[in-house]
Amino acid sequence: MAPVTSFCRIDDKPIRVYQEIYHPDIVVVLDQTLTGVVDFTKGLKPGGTILINSTSTDLKFGDAKVVALDTTAIALRITGRAFVNTAILGALSRISGVVTMTSLKKALTQRFGEGDPNIAAAEECFEACPISDKK
Repeated sequence: MAPVTSFCRIDDKPIRVYQEIYHPDIVVVLDQTLTGVVDFTKGLKPGGTILINSTSTDLKFGDAKVVALDTTAIALRITGRAFVNTAILGALSRISGVVTMTSLKKALTQRFGEGDPNIAAAEECFEACPISDKK
């Protein structure tokens, strides 16, 4: 259960940078128990967003925009498992606007097959995602 960091660049043009992302626009936190353990704001661009899997709606991380959604509950209810990584992609699609839910659903269908519950969990997270400008 050690904290793990990973990075993803998304663009509609070829990406030729193959290194760590030092100044992200968005940080996604899959485990709310890491609050107070990991500095989620480190390097986050001004006006950046933290999307966190959390039951709490009053979280603050410096001046970051915080969007909290209980993706664990959604994943458990729909898939029967507490695997939030696929479910939270729906919320990320909603807040980023970079990848449409249509494109995400197509990719998930290719990966998991038509009608897989992971797709329904991502769709529900997309719909349930609270869009927030609060800091």
